[in-house]
Amino acid sequence: MESKTKLKLASFDGGGIRGLSQLEVMSHIMHRLSWDHESDGSDERSLPCEHFDLIGGSGTGGLIAILFAKLRMSVEEASEELWNVIEHVYNPGILSGPQRTEALKRCMEGAMKRKGLPIDLRLTTNKPEGCAGFVVASPRIDATSTICLRTYPVRRQPTSSITVVEAVLATCATQPDFAPVTFGSGHRAREYVAVSGAANPIYEVIAEAHLLFGGDASVVSLLSLGTGHPGILRHPQDGDEVAVALHKFMWDTMYHCEQRAQEIEERIGRVGIYSRFSVNQGMQNNHVGQFDDPSWITAQTEVYLGRHESGERLDRLARNCGLVKGPITLDQLKHAGGPNYPGHVVTIVQKSLEILISNQDDDIIAKLKPKDLECESKVETCLEGTRRDILYNIRTWAADLEAPNILWLNGYPGVGKSAIASTIVEELHASNRFGSSFFFQRERASAMTPNALWCNVAYDLARRYPSIRKHIVNALIANESLPTTLNIDALFRELISEPLTKSDDIPIDKLPVIVLDALDECGGIDGWRSDHRKKLMRTLKSWSSLSRRFKLVVTSRWEDDIERLFSTTGHHPVEVISGERIDSVSSADIRTFLLHELRQLLDRYPSLPSGWPGEKETVRLINGANGIFIWIKTVIKLLESGEPQRTLRQILSNGAGSMAELYTWILHASFPKPNIDDAKDFQAVLGAIIFIKEPLDVVSLAHFLSIDGSTIDYICNGLRSVLDCGRILRIRHQSFVDFLLDSTDCPLSFLIDKERESRNLALCCLSTMKRYLRFNICDLESSYVRNQDVPNLTQQVDKCILPYLSYSSCYWASHLAETSSDNEVHDSVTYFMDHLFLFWLEVISLIKQMNIGSNMLHSLIDWLRVNQDDSLATDMQKFVAGFASVISQSTPHIYISALPFAPRCLGVSKQYLNGKRIVSGSWDKTIRVWDAETGQTILGPLQGHRDEVKSVSFSPDGKRIVSGSKDQTIRVWDAVTGQTVLDPLQGHSHWVLSVSFSPDGKRIVSGSWDKTIRVWDAETGQPVLGPLEGHSLWVNSVLFSSDGKQIVSSSCDKTIRVWDA
Repeated sequence: MESKTKLKLASFDGGGIRGLSQLEVMSHIMHRLSWDHESDGSDERSLPCEHFDLIGGSGTGGLIAILFAKLRMSVEEASEELWNVIEHVYNPGILSGPQRTEALKRCMEGAMKRKGLPIDLRLTTNKPEGCAGFVVASPRIDATSTICLRTYPVRRQPTSSITVVEAVLATCATQPDFAPVTFGSGHRAREYVAVSGAANPIYEVIAEAHLLFGGDASVVSLLSLGTGHPGILRHPQDGDEVAVALHKFMWDTMYHCEQRAQEIEERIGRVGIYSRFSVNQGMQNNHVGQFDDPSWITAQTEVYLGRHESGERLDRLARNCGLVKGPITLDQLKHAGGPNYPGHVVTIVQKSLEILISNQDDDIIAKLKPKDLECESKVETCLEGTRRDILYNIRTWAADLEAPNILWLNGYPGVGKSAIASTIVEELHASNRFGSSFFFQRERASAMTPNALWCNVAYDLARRYPSIRKHIVNALIANESLPTTLNIDALFRELISEPLTKSDDIPIDKLPVIVLDALDECGGIDGWRSDHRKKLMRTLKSWSSLSRRFKLVVTSRWEDDIERLFSTTGHHPVEVISGERIDSVSSADIRTFLLHELRQLLDRYPSLPSGWPGEKETVRLINGANGIFIWIKTVIKLLESGEPQRTLRQILSNGAGSMAELYTWILHASFPKPNIDDAKDFQAVLGAIIFIKEPLDVVSLAHFLSIDGSTIDYICNGLRSVLDCGRILRIRHQSFVDFLLDSTDCPLSFLIDKERESRNLALCCLSTMKRYLRFNICDLESSYVRNQDVPNLTQQVDKCILPYLSYSSCYWASHLAETSSDNEVHDSVTYFMDHLFLFWLEVISLIKQMNIGSNMLHSLIDWLRVNQDDSLATDMQKFVAGFASVISQSTPHIYISALPFAPRCLGVSKQYLNGKRIVSGSWDKTIRVWDAETGQTILGPLQGHRDEVKSVSFSPDGKRIVSGSKDQTIRVWDAVTGQTVLDPLQGHSHWVLSVSFSPDGKRIVSGSWDKTIRVWDAETGQPVLGPLEGHSLWVNSVLFSSDGKQIVSSSCDKTIRVWDA
């Protein structure tokens, strides 16, 4: 055969009736491969032999390989044949070896006939009918050796005359359960039995592929299907020799199969082509006989396939099969994956695989990069000629391998610490010593966590330092959950400390330096009280124990908890002097910076006098700055936003010497004598900017706060000297935030009160969800398609779940936790629990944030325990904990599996299941709604029909009721108010006997005495389909299918019909 570039190989373990597990897995594999291959996702005619180039197997795995490769069977056909074999060969009680062999022979001959093939069909043909296939067996005289019985000819061996049936008998002839199989006659007669040492034929698959396709052929997928662990088997009682033998055989088989699988994983797993499927949990039976229960095996396999990691492995396999060229040749695969590989060969192969493995490592390392998080500097570097003394100090420390491995740069807000950090990063890049950097931002506190910090550092180190990279990759392979672990100490140890410690071959002039800016902003507004900050402090303490070769620069304000950390931790201190202690060097730096900024201002205002503002005013500005660069920067912004000369006179005449005085002057100048509404708007907007957990763009912020966009523009225009007014509003410097929160400095009209604004943000979240959450928010068309398989779901989510709704759904609990209870908050929370919970789950499922749901509800429970009954919230948390995995994969399963299968004792079930209310229609022409628990009427009688009501039904979201009557009309009612929401739906010429909503609530189907079926738009009442004619008598019942694509009807003509909806 000619060499190929994208081979797909498959190996099937032996395992008796547990081959059913392999076929269940193959069913899922074929569905994915067919889905990707066919535009309509159909897998009706999909055959394994059309997707794989070589299939090999042992025992019943060999039987399956023959069914697929030689007999060209589908998975469904092969399953039927294996069930037949189980019924007649494995399950009929005690049979002798010859009897069992004869039974298997009859089953295979029957399979051949059903496929229209002669029962004596030879296994090997010059032009194989399907893909290439083989089974393994052993000569009876040497059961430890292995031969391959092939469907294809090979050059090194003459073609055998063995038949398909004989090959199956040979590979399944385990001793003493089956009789040996004899091939040939006379002196050529040979007896064969099942292989005792190749129940997992993965090595044979690789060797046969090399023999068949040549060493240059490349492989995109190497599939290995096991038959599951036997679980925890109780050892048989002494004296039961048969059971003891079976016990030993099962364990030996499992051990051999899994040992081979592990060997292959270790040798080529990182290349990415190897996929192993074998039920590794769930088969924890406690008796041997349970393995003879096919339904039990199938059920355990279904559970295994339903797990998230199995789904990811299936998806990876499907992606591999779609590659144009394989990442590894059969020469490389044979050497690296062979059972007997000499060390020097592996070294050669490893070198040839370096690029391939590097690519695989890139995929592993990419998981470390924090998603959608910009942690680089947003601050300009130091102006040329400034901060020379400090930069020299830092350079000297970085080059000194005997100096402490942490440098702490500290100083007053606004002295330019971040600019110094940015300059250091730039210099480290130039000298090839840059390891990583992380610039904390207080407004991004929820995303800029210690986990994000150290994952980002590990990501950068792994990309830049190969010797560190390999240790980080190994750590991630050993523990895939590391990037998301809440155990920051373990994350730091396994991704930072240990990889650095093991990397002792980095040249001295290339040793990495890490820069961590604004430590004081970690934890956001909570500061030292934040758990994030406390955890980060512990890891910084751990860093000090590392080798002094690995340097860490930390910048921060002088805060108590940070000072306590460094007072007990070895470090190199560098203080940026300001205030009364300012020295001549710092004053000179301020002058250089001021003159530079003034020159740029003069370029914009060429009419200003030459030399403006003069030496006297320049000195006053330098003295006013007191070494604070942000003071100069803010003054320059003020001069740019107004007439420079007049603005400067106002600033200097008002004595704006300190930052607080300068900020006060800005507020009074921009918002003179604000009224109550102006003050409230200012506080709402600035409070949101300060306390919001993730920044929102201006348009979304206006929607979220229910404030006019012009109001935000007005506030921005007044604060341009301290506020970046781009798409996202950002306060230029943290000192302005401190000022707004300080009741001793900030004027009362502008003072931001944390508790008041947290309450406002919590109410905004709850109000936003009340306005926009709804059933099936993204208009999913089917309840039976996983989120990842929904076409264009990302675009639909972006369209239907706008940023302010997404934010509200993710952070309402965080803001609520910072809020005390009052009537308004209490009512909003109650409404959310009673009406919005399931719709909220839809949103966090669709935006892939299901993992935060349980913790949010824990916060709700804690808040309620202080203020009111928490029982419903507790049940909501149990519901999410129990069904989060299912809901995260398929949003509709909130309604079609999670809610129906939730324990009825849970408050969620009582609150949201349709079983809470009963709707009834009566001969008295009315409709009533009843409490299913108490039997009390809670709505009605609803009056409007002129004759007997024959059928009633709730809409899926429980908000509407549809009714059909003998008056030949259909009516739609509000299930809360009892008012009709549409004019009567008319069209039937006789009684309406049955009505029902579609699963998405958008359509209504009706069946009538007039023998027809009609479909209506539930929003407009307009007919959209029908009349559907076919029944010869009246239609008794109609119902949509669960995916809304079909309608089923039953009639008095004794027939049931299915219609395309």
